[in-house]
Amino acid sequence: MFLSKKALLLSVFILMFALTLSGCGKDKDDENKNTSPKQSQNLNFDQEVDNNQDIEDNQEVIEIADDNNVVQEKTTIVDSVNWRIYTNEALGYTLTYPGICNVSGDLDNAVDFTGPLKSKELWPKITINHNDSEFYNPPLGSDVEEWVNKFPGFKDGTGITIAGLPTVHFVQEKSPQAFAGDYYYFIKDTQLYQITILHTGGKEDWPLYNKFLASFVFTKKEASEVSCQTDADCVPTPSCHPTSCINNDFVDQYEQPEICTLQFECQAAYTAEDCLCQQNVCINKNKDSLCLE
Repeated sequence: MFLSKKALLLSVFILMFALTLSGCGKDKDDENKNTSPKQSQNLNFDQEVDNNQDIEDNQEVIEIADDNNVVQEKTTIVDSVNWRIYTNEALGYTLTYPGICNVSGDLDNAVDFTGPLKSKELWPKITINHNDSEFYNPPLGSDVEEWVNKFPGFKDGTGITIAGLPTVHFVQEKSPQAFAGDYYYFIKDTQLYQITILHTGGKEDWPLYNKFLASFVFTKKEASEVSCQTDADCVPTPSCHPTSCINNDFVDQYEQPEICTLQFECQAAYTAEDCLCQQNVCINKNKDSLCLE
């Protein structure tokens, strides 16, 4: 009898243990059935979002890579954009600039020529500084090479003259803190001029830059430079695309650029025949040309 009761108790214990295991398994299966599909859907959605972000990032990288390839292939927009004329009456200089640029800044101290947004950067980005400060107002007769010191880390650039004047050219390479850039300094009377070209977005277009630099000329001449008696006294001001004429006796005070673009400017005075003596002043007879094609 004792053994039978013991066997009975053992059977009951085994049965209860089996039922407990069966119930836990059922609850776990029900939980998986209720949660797994939802979790799987959320995970797939998150992955799709991440994939889309990767695609957008890759597209941006491709655009930047395309820009780099453009530079390597040396293509240019110099002939595909309209060019406009900017004149600073106070300082007496004029230049041509790409029509895609906006002109802004404190025009008495600095002028910015800024292009549209491209690959998250504004390009082109060119600035002319002529501040009224001790550094930008050197004594009359100062040598630009002696007046302007090279910044640490900058390199010497290629030789160039701007507006027929000796010019110092420094180059800054790209760094995590700054864009690559070219810096040009020249002195006219007691005013130092600085032209800065920043290669924003890693893009460079030297045919465009060179045309901009070559177009910079001073139109405000001393009376003796532009005075004349006859047309034979007048010749174009030495530059790539002269927009003014001077007395032939003062030509030696200017330096003719060694390299110029082949772009023809209908308002430029390329030969002495383009200059006239009117009211004892040398003028460019093409200056007001309508440039009809």
